[in-house]
Order: sequence, then structure tokens, then C-alpha cells
Amino acid sequence: SQREGSIAWSAVLNDNVWNTPANHGTVEFLADNKLKLVPTSTRSGVENPHPSWYLPDIPFAIEMDATMDPWYNKLTGPDDGYVYQPARAFNTNGAPDNDKDLSALLWIAWDETYLYFYEEVADNVVHVNNATTWQNDVLEVYIDPDPTAAITTGQLGFQMTSLDSADADPAALAGVTNVLGYNTTTGATPEDYARKKTDNGYVLEGRVKWEVLKDATRAITPAVGSIFGMATMNHDNDVTQREGSISWATVMNDNVWNTPANHGTVEFLADHKVKMTAASTRSGAVNDSADVWYNPGKIIKVDVPERETEQVPVVFDLSQNYPNPFNPTTTINYNVARQARVKLVVYNVLGREVATLVDDVKSAGRYSVQFNASNLSTGTYLYRLSVGDQVFTKKMMLLK
Repeated sequence: SQREGSIAWSAVLNDNVWNTPANHGTVEFLADNKLKLVPTSTRSGVENPHPSWYLPDIPFAIEMDATMDPWYNKLTGPDDGYVYQPARAFNTNGAPDNDKDLSALLWIAWDETYLYFYEEVADNVVHVNNATTWQNDVLEVYIDPDPTAAITTGQLGFQMTSLDSADADPAALAGVTNVLGYNTTTGATPEDYARKKTDNGYVLEGRVKWEVLKDATRAITPAVGSIFGMATMNHDNDVTQREGSISWATVMNDNVWNTPANHGTVEFLADHKVKMTAASTRSGAVNDSADVWYNPGKIIKVDVPERETEQVPVVFDLSQNYPNPFNPTTTINYNVARQARVKLVVYNVLGREVATLVDDVKSAGRYSVQFNASNLSTGTYLYRLSVGDQVFTKKMMLLK
């Protein structure tokens, strides 16, 4: 019949925030209509020592509806099951023209019954017009159930096209598959997958039973600490056939479909997560460009000019990096009000320069640059934007 408890966001977690502004947190206006919420009082300097407002405990609930489930927001990179596949992550099939032509975001999860996948793909021409599945716009996933066992049978995997064959022209493409285990004669049921076309491409979502992804000598044990081999490919068909592919693998070669030694390694983690390492358990090979698959912002970066012509900033400005804290990459946005030489430099707390991100003449516009701190240690860093006689400085925190 009355209040029994409360949750709060403030510098001091006390009910008296209603009449004690010194206990409030601080809200800062950012560019792009965003706000930064800091649990520190500007009046008293008191800081909440145990902020608990990051990464809520989102329950694991995955629905096959081609809509991103909230749980996937917990994944931040290949170390827990999320990979960014830009056009530059191409394999021997050829490179897409740019990120608009083909790029993708892929999330992977698991439970005792299923391997789950959810993928958002940027593709400026979406086609299913070839009777051969891999000649279409399609996601292909290849599985090595036990990369420590000898291979005595054929490759395992599944595909999912961007469109159903019934939506294609011509419609009678009987060879086009949806989610299908190579060692079975029937595909998954409609309850096991969903797809939709979007303004800039398409979305695929599906689940495959572990019992399908096995053969006579190799099987997957869905338990924390177990591993299996995997490689993915998305193909691009703009006219009549495959023109290029992006991939996640150790060796960026189309032959991942029949060469498990080129697969990456997937390890089961707690909380339905997986660790995706671009290294082969079979061969020991390691992909030296593994950082290509990191994109903390979960936004497909398309290849367009940095300057946005529809709205030119009226002031110079430097935004707070996002995410912050970060590991190991973060994005910094800044505005240029008129053509000027721009310099964006990162310093450590001792004032030593650790990276120059921008040093060039820029036209008026909004810009974004990514900072990769994989070679730096945990700590606070400063980043400074210099434009003529104007200087903007902000702090960021690297947590490894």
C-alpha cells in the first residue's frame, strides 16, 4: 500500500535528491542529440564510487523474427560473439566495391539445443536470381565440429539466402536453400529462421540444432570451454552471379567450404556467449588482421565522403568518444564549421603524444574517426582537436 523501495541514478543514492541538488549527477549535452550522464556532482564533487548502470542483466531470449533481440546488445566484439565484416574483409572470390555494396554485422549465440545467428547486411542490390545458392546474395556458415579429430567425411554447413526463392524472379529456384545442414535431407522448419529486406540491404536470423552439425567422427559438445571450427561468407550478386565475398575466417579463401584448416576457432563461454578467434586449431595459422572484425558502435560504416552535405555544422566541436570506457577501439566525432587545417591527437596523462588521428585540411562538415588502442595499456587518455586558434580537449578511459 506504500512505497517499499526505490532505484535511482544520482551521485548520492539518497531519497533527498528531491531537495538536495548537491547529490545529483551531471548531464552534458553532446552532438547528434545525445546526452552524457556522469554520476558525479558538479556542486559537491562527490562521485558515485560504484556505478551500476552499465550492461544490464538482459535475459537470454531469442525469437526468430528478423529483429535484433535485446540480449545481443551485451556482445561487444569477437571475444564474445559479435563480428563486423566490412568490404575490406574480402576473400579470394573478390572484393565488394565498398561497404554499401556489401558489409555485414553478425552476432552468434548458443544454448544446449541450438546455434543462433543474427545478421544485418548492407547490400545496395539484393538478388536471388541464380539457381545455385552460393551464386546469390547469401550467408554461408561452415562448421568443423571437432577440429582435433581427423576428417573422414564431407564438410558441414548451412546457407540462408537474402530472399526466399518464392520472392525471387524467377520464382521456381528449387536449388535455393534456406537453413540446411549438409548432412540432412530436409531444411529447418519455418519456425527456425526469418528474414526481411531493409532500406540498405537485408536481415537474416536463424537457429540450427547441434545434432545436425555432426558427422560419424565429429560432434559438437555445447558446454563452456568446448570449441569448434567455423568460417562464414556473405556473397554479393548484383547482376546474375556472385561477384565478391566478405568473410570471417583464419585464411581468407573461398575454400573454407571444404578446408577446415582455414576456419577460425569458436569457444563456448558462459552466459550463452562465444569467443571467436581468427586462428586455426588444426593448422596453428593466425589471421594477422583480426582487428578488422571489431566495430563497437554496431553501425555499418558505408563508404561515403566524410562530409555530410545535408547539414553543415555552424561551429567547431569535439564530441565525447563512444563507447567510453572502451576496449580496444572507440569512435570520435568532430565538427568543422569551415575549411581549415584540423589536427586530432591522443595523449597520455603525462602529456606524451601516443597517436595522431587527423592532420589534414578538412572542408566544412561532420567527421568520424576510429581510434584503436590495442597497443596501449589501461588508463586515462586525452584527445585534443586543434582547428586554427581553437583547441578542444576531452578525456577517455581505456579498460583492458
